[in-house]
Amino acid sequence: MSRFLLLCAGIMFSGLTFGQYSLTVSEFSTGIIPDQTTYRIHVDLNNTDDFLSSVYGNEADPFTLSTGGEGFYNSQFGSTTAGGINPAFLSFFPDLAADSWVTIGIDEQASGSEAPISTVESGDQPWVGAFAFDSAIDGQDIVMNDQTGGAWYVLNGSPNGLPINDRVLVMQMTTGGTFSGTFNAQIFGNGNGANDIRRTFSFDGVGTFAAEGEGGGGTGGNACGCTDE
Repeated sequence: MSRFLLLCAGIMFSGLTFGQYSLTVSEFSTGIIPDQTTYRIHVDLNNTDDFLSSVYGNEADPFTLSTGGEGFYNSQFGSTTAGGINPAFLSFFPDLAADSWVTIGIDEQASGSEAPISTVESGDQPWVGAFAFDSAIDGQDIVMNDQTGGAWYVLNGSPNGLPINDRVLVMQMTTGGTFSGTFNAQIFGNGNGANDIRRTFSFDGVGTFAAEGEGGGGTGGNACGCTDE
């Protein structure tokens, strides 16, 4: 019996069905900031040459990030994007390791052929400042659902967007609260810009979450679509 039929018969398998893109939220560190946990969010890709171009939100594909009113932590020595994190400062400012930021693939300043992370935001729905210490929206929930939308991205060809161990890092966040959200990812299948793949992932806490329309929400759920031939 095929794995698909076994799943539809109710036999459980860990992980997701073959061929699915997914999003994984995992605990990275605890105790850097008292009573808070640092998490990392990755987009899991199917092929070694798939390219993650951007994480975005707009009117058609809303983006949300909520910490249930708790907010998330930004170091005064940190940056909105991982490209602004100078690892030489970590020994002097330990809280920098818990800074919240967005990224495509890197967790510190770009090196070699890596590219800095670019951002774009709507004037009516600013989000960049949510990752900036002492800004007007420091650590606040994020929504991108208007016509202009927003995103962070790198251009196709940068090594940032290629998977390491089948995944690409897209965010670090430190919070003491619960959290949930909906992320949209633009992927170029096999690195081909003409093969534009869009996937939406809704998540709540830690776990691995299938793209909408590609099975259940969290790791261990029944990810089959029994109406698929």
